[in-house]
Amino acid sequence: MSFLGFNIFEYLRFLRSKKSATLSGAIVYFTLIGLVPMAYLASLTLSIIGKELGEVLSPFVYPELSQVFLYVIQTAKNLGGVGNAVVAIIALYSSANVLFHLKSSGEVIYNYYTKNSFFKRLISILLTFIIICALSLFFAMCVALLPLLNKHLNPYASSALNILALLIAVFLLSILLNFYVCPYRITFSEVIYGSTYTCAFSLLSSAVFFIYIKYFAIYSKIYGAIAVILVFLSWLYLIVKAFIDGIVLNVYLMGKSLRRKKTTLKRAKLLKAN
Repeated sequence: MSFLGFNIFEYLRFLRSKKSATLSGAIVYFTLIGLVPMAYLASLTLSIIGKELGEVLSPFVYPELSQVFLYVIQTAKNLGGVGNAVVAIIALYSSANVLFHLKSSGEVIYNYYTKNSFFKRLISILLTFIIICALSLFFAMCVALLPLLNKHLNPYASSALNILALLIAVFLLSILLNFYVCPYRITFSEVIYGSTYTCAFSLLSSAVFFIYIKYFAIYSKIYGAIAVILVFLSWLYLIVKAFIDGIVLNVYLMGKSLRRKKTTLKRAKLLKAN
């Protein structure tokens, strides 16, 4: 089955060969470990402009996950305030584990390995710091603009703007991380398809997932008090899987493009020989 030259079954076989589900599960684990350190660093960033992390995140968090985020934010507050350099350094190192292992996952998918783990660790720490600061300030700016927009817009338009802001953040982050995980130099055109897939699938699957949780699932009856944790982990897996699958899509399309170029070159040589 193919669509505009894209063979869906071939891509699904390629996706399975890259162990995307296993890699996604590993990244979810390291993300879970780094949640509180990341929240702590985001809180420090926002404190510079007099904002609270809970205030900034509340318009963008699904109600079903609010308990988890409140717990993470409160735990991050307990780590200490501004000026605790030791805690900040440890938090940054712990947060960077996510990007470090994401880079390793990219090497597995691209089948192109680098040996300099120290440099990889250093880059992951620097990029983690940049991403946390940038996202914190971006969402703080969005929250600051919301009261002004609400004066002129109805609630549906305001919700649409929230979704648009989230869409922009996810898309830009996906593009940045796609460049980061690739072990060699690539162009924007080679990451745009995977980034678009990640953005679209993560938001669509999140919407469907929480509609299902709200109206059809019986998590709370089966799992009781830990139901919210399982819901959060399931949602986080969907987001990470969307990103990993987006990387695999980029690699798959690059391979098809390379094969087409080789075929064209062979045909050109045959025509020239004849």
